Amino acid sequence: MKYTLYGSPRSRASRVLWMMRELGIDFEHVPSKAPSNINPNDKVPSLAVDVGGLNTFTLYESFAINLYLAKKEGSALGLAPRTIEEDGAMNQYSLWAITELEAPILSLLMKRGNREEHLAALVRPLGALEKELANKTYLVGDRRQT
Repeated sequence: MKYTLYGSPRSRASRVLWMMRELGIDFEHVPSKAPSNINPNDKVPSLAVDVGGLNTFTLYESFAINLYLAKKEGSALGLAPRTIEEDGAMNQYSLWAITELEAPILSLLMKRGNREEHLAALVRPLGALEKELANKTYLVGDRRQT
């Protein structure tokens, strides 16, 4: 299977680059936008997967790509969900991070707007995360590498 990832490392493609490296996937990285037949939105990241012969599977949106890779390549590392409930929880926490944490964290990193407001915006969601982790090591699938 051959993977080609499109997108600059200074974009949301960085999430996918990180995931692919964590999984030890051999891939080609093209640090520019994908052709429109791969991503008609003219944005990054995009993934093209050679699934054999003339067949190419394409996917865009970093969230969707990372969940696809976790499920397809992550079983050996314990990153793939083992049950439909774990799958639901992975989706929940991934979407939660995007909706609750991403904007204030990116604003802090890029030094945009009022720093104190961004820090204040993180208090509630990080408090909720702290409660979720109170009696467990992982948010989903309490398993460790051996």
